[in-house]
Amino acid sequence: SEDTSTQTPCQVDGSKQKGQNCALIQTCTNGFLVESLCPKFHQYDTVSQSCQWIHLAKCQDDDIEAPGVVDEADDEPDQLPPVSGVPNLQQVHDTEVRLVMKYGLQRIRRSVSTLSNDEVEKIAPNRQENPQNVLVVESLVSNREWNILFPLRNPVYSYRSFLQAVGKFPAFCESEEICAKSLAVIFAHFTQETGAHDSSVGYPEWRQGLYYLEEAGCQDRDCGYSSNCAQSTWLTETWPCQRGKSGRYNHYHGRGAKQISYNYNYGQFSTFMFDNATVLLQSPERIANSWLALASAIWFFLMPQPPKPSMLEVIDGSWKPNAEDLKAQLLPGFGLTTHIIN
Repeated sequence: SEDTSTQTPCQVDGSKQKGQNCALIQTCTNGFLVESLCPKFHQYDTVSQSCQWIHLAKCQDDDIEAPGVVDEADDEPDQLPPVSGVPNLQQVHDTEVRLVMKYGLQRIRRSVSTLSNDEVEKIAPNRQENPQNVLVVESLVSNREWNILFPLRNPVYSYRSFLQAVGKFPAFCESEEICAKSLAVIFAHFTQETGAHDSSVGYPEWRQGLYYLEEAGCQDRDCGYSSNCAQSTWLTETWPCQRGKSGRYNHYHGRGAKQISYNYNYGQFSTFMFDNATVLLQSPERIANSWLALASAIWFFLMPQPPKPSMLEVIDGSWKPNAEDLKAQLLPGFGLTTHIIN
C-alpha cells in the first residue's frame, strides 16, 4: 500500500512509532508522521520500533487477541467483523494478523524461547543438572556416538557444544519421540550443508558431516553476501550491515552447521542469542568459534520461514498443508524440510 501522511506533526525525522494498529508503522518525515503498511507477515514491534516477523514482534491491538489468551484448541469459526463488498488490502491484512495470532503464534513463540547464556555455559556432558531437553538428547546420542557420526568434524563442533546448542532452546527435543526424528533430520542436513563429500577419505558420506565451519572459498572474501547491504530496504534497515576496520561491509557468508548467511539471518539469530541484533552483525565470525556454530542450526530448525513453516512444525505434525500446498505437492516429510531451507 502507499504511504499516507497523517498530518500529525513530529519532531525527530526518521523516528518511528506504531500506526493505527500493529500492522502499520508511522515514520517522522519532514516534520509529519507518515503511515505505511509493514511487509507481509510482519507487524510493528514496540521493542525495536520497526516491523518484525509477526511471531517475533511485541505489539497488541485492542481488537487482536494477545498470545496466551486464546485457547488454541478452540475450533469454533472466527467471528470476524463483516466486510461490505470487496475487502481492501488493509482489511485483508488485519484478518491475516488475527488468524495468525490465534492459530499458532503462541506455539511458535514458545518453540523459539531461549535459555540464558549464563545457564547454557554451565551445560556439560553427564551433568545431572543439565536442562531436561539436554538429558533427553544425551539418552539418544552419547559422546561416543557423536564421534562415530561425525569423525571428520571441525573441533568447534564438539559434543559439549552440541549439548549447549540444544540447551539454548528448551522446547527443542522435549519428548524422546519427536527428538529422535528431529535429530535425524538435522544430522542429515548437517551432512548436506557442511559435509566433506569426499569419496577418498575412508568414511561413507553420511558420516562426513560438520567438516566445514565456514563456506568453502569464502573465508577471505565476501562471496557476494553483502551485495544487498547498500540497498535501502526494510531488510537493511532492520538488520543493518556493519563495516569492518577496512571500511568495507562485514562478510555474511555461510557459517556454522546450517551455514546461515546474509545480514538478515545474522541479525535475527543475534537477537535470539544476545537480545541485540548488532552483536553478530558487527562480529559475524563469532558464529564460527563457539557453540553458536551448532545453535544456529537448531535455531533455523525451529524458526518459521514465512510463508513456509518451521522444520519442527513439519516433524511434529502441527503444520497441515493447505490447498495451495497440496497443489504444489508440498507434503509433510524430509523433502519439505529441504524445501524450507532452500
